[in-house]
Amino acid sequence: GRANFGDILPRYKNDTIVLGFKAKGWEIADGKNKFKFTGEPINLKIKKDDSLCKIKGVVKSRDGQQFLANAKVLINADTTIYTNSDGLFSIVLPMEMCITKETDGYQLTVSAEGFETKSQYHYPHSSNAEIRLDESE
Repeated sequence: GRANFGDILPRYKNDTIVLGFKAKGWEIADGKNKFKFTGEPINLKIKKDDSLCKIKGVVKSRDGQQFLANAKVLINADTTIYTNSDGLFSIVLPMEMCITKETDGYQLTVSAEGFETKSQYHYPHSSNAEIRLDESE
């Protein structure tokens, strides 16, 4: 995009200005957002952030009373991670494995010893995934 600033009074030339940038899924590329205002064009470099690559959540028993440690979380049938001792899992996938639109999701297939396997979709900009497993009989 492009933003144009109206006429700037001469007394503000050569002052330092800080430009803010907020757009879901994007961030400032080089961290540089302070510029000397000379009246010349300013280029703010941006890049896709890794928010679409973040997957995190918790695995619990159906009643929510037990947090399941060492539960296997399979992401899109090609990446496996495990929950920690508190039943939590978290990963930032490499950019080439990330979804490209926030309306897309990741299929999570979760299994734990003594519990039935469950699959559900997770969308990164939604709340953290909470997966509740039924005990197997």
